Amino acid sequence: MCYGKDSVVVFAGSDGVYWLDERNDSLHRLYPELKNKRVQTLAWSDGVMVMAVRGEVLWIESNGKWFVLNEERGLTSNFINRLIIDKGKCWCSSFDGISRFDLSGVGNGFFNIVNYSNINCLLENEVNLGFVQTCNRGI
Repeated sequence: MCYGKDSVVVFAGSDGVYWLDERNDSLHRLYPELKNKRVQTLAWSDGVMVMAVRGEVLWIESNGKWFVLNEERGLTSNFINRLIIDKGKCWCSSFDGISRFDLSGVGNGFFNIVNYSNINCLLENEVNLGFVQTCNRGI
């Protein structure tokens, strides 16, 4: 669940993505392209919605254009547990480590993906939840 465009509440479900109209307590399907897809997690920032479809791909929508990322394109896993967007970067946790990519390349379909695992810095690969905290030294 997250806030989307115009501060509406957007949430993922077992059959797609919905937004809640609080004025009349009604649900509306968002992104018909994801109908019947189990969306595990989602995040929104500055006009970009990132959604993880369980076991498939990461769907990214920006200004009506769609992009997909998966293991073949560089993610640690197709099973994303959690998404966090902070300062123009999307962080994806999985059972195979963490992937990070810069949202500035979304317009042209270029994603500079950086992966973290037990090979380069994590104690273990399983990362369920997380948060991003910025300090003077970075993260």
